[in-house]
Amino acid sequence: MDSLTETLIESWSRQNQIVVNVARAMDADRLAAKAAEGEMDIAAHLCHIHSVRRWWWSQINQSEEYPGERLFNESDEPCRDVARIAEQLDISSQAVAETMRRTLQSGQPEKSPYDHPILFLHHMIWHEGWHVGAVLLALRVNGFDVSDEWEEENLWGLWRTEEWE
Repeated sequence: MDSLTETLIESWSRQNQIVVNVARAMDADRLAAKAAEGEMDIAAHLCHIHSVRRWWWSQINQSEEYPGERLFNESDEPCRDVARIAEQLDISSQAVAETMRRTLQSGQPEKSPYDHPILFLHHMIWHEGWHVGAVLLALRVNGFDVSDEWEEENLWGLWRTEEWE
């Protein structure tokens, strides 16, 4: 496998690790936090990320089956079990990574709404970054401390190799 493919898969893996780190830092009070009235709470943001991965995976793979489990119940209430959310995020991330690897290796365009598999991956990373930003905002406006040190270790430091001071 070429190094570009592996680097793209690694970037996706790092993105997932960031989302999982955010999920694992939550407790019941934090999961209920919202950036503003009428917005999704943090649990909904995290479950939505998994749901979007599953939906786009099914579109690209033209499958009625989805990786992992639903994290919203029949009433559209998000799961509030942090361990389950983190586990399902890992499952959906792996499914996306396998699809990316297959499509990039084959050199054949998949039947998908994206012009190229890399555009799908970039869309997913951008989408998830937006939601992580919304989660961090919800934490801050609700008085939950998110230290620079925590962010460096669990978010930003995963992208770089140098130490940030």
